[in-house]
Amino acid sequence: NSSSSSSNYYYYPPIPHNDTLGRMYELNFDNWREWMLYNQSFHDQHKLIHIMADNDDWIRLQIHFYYTFFWQDSNYNLWSKRYIRNVLRYKDEFQCAAARIVTKLREYSREHHHGGGNNNNGTFYTYHVRRGDFAHIHLSDNAQALVNASDGIVPMNATVYIATDEANSKWFATAFHNKRFRGVYFLNDFIQTELPDISPN
Repeated sequence: NSSSSSSNYYYYPPIPHNDTLGRMYELNFDNWREWMLYNQSFHDQHKLIHIMADNDDWIRLQIHFYYTFFWQDSNYNLWSKRYIRNVLRYKDEFQCAAARIVTKLREYSREHHHGGGNNNNGTFYTYHVRRGDFAHIHLSDNAQALVNASDGIVPMNATVYIATDEANSKWFATAFHNKRFRGVYFLNDFIQTELPDISPN
């Protein structure tokens, strides 16, 4: 099955690394993207490849790298992905800090029984809200619309963590700090306790 789409999302199925060349190409590009052949001649003529971003036209590379590259050799395909996974990743100190924050959120959820019942597993819910450079066009500028869209997914009284680039937390205040949610947290709530020695940059 090739990719499917709606007005809200694209879905790309996994590409078997040992599939036929034609089938792999079909699944990777799905006949909707122009492609550029990278061979020895192209390599010799160019020292740098720049994947453009355009602020005026809101062009952003916001998908995984392996959806923009197609390897004819399936073995090199796997090697490249392993290399990116093992080398180009967050440092251990960031991974560990994130794990500490998750642990704290689960503790808060268990202590306050957010989400109803005993909630012994410490379930919490996360909103990823882009408000700055990576915000998409035509998204709602109303925090209440985000809450309304999550009805039926996020239960009443849930513990909520909001990951956002919005510097003004008051933008969320009316919609999130009410009886709908009892525990609402941001990264700033953990800076002093879990990230004391990590540069904010």
